[in-house]
Amino acid sequence: MISCVRRYPKESMGTVSRDLTWLTRFFSRATVHRVKRVVAHTLSWNLGALASLYRTDKGPAGHGYTAFYARHLARRRRSVKSVFEIGVGGGDDPLEGGNSLRMWRSYFPGATVYGLDICAKRLPPEPRLGGC
Repeated sequence: MISCVRRYPKESMGTVSRDLTWLTRFFSRATVHRVKRVVAHTLSWNLGALASLYRTDKGPAGHGYTAFYARHLARRRRSVKSVFEIGVGGGDDPLEGGNSLRMWRSYFPGATVYGLDICAKRLPPEPRLGGC
């Protein structure tokens, strides 16, 4: 069985995301998210790389779930129309979280991604991200 997610050493994960975080000193959060979306377009087939780019805990540097998700979802990724994730992240801060929603949006190119969290969230509107 061939997995479409390459395992990287933990210390190298998140490099792209860390390299882009300096942008927040000069640009709005929305602009940085747009830049990440452009980068994510080239990585869309690699769920582990997307998890690192968006700094989710699901990637190889965190729980490592993306390898399992990719194994089970890779064949369907272009046909999925909706994704619903429970747990948006960001703790109690209403403006934080949604990183894994962005990861799923990039991985499933035709899907609208919805999220639900126990804490109220006010994430900025973004294409193909439904309400939180």
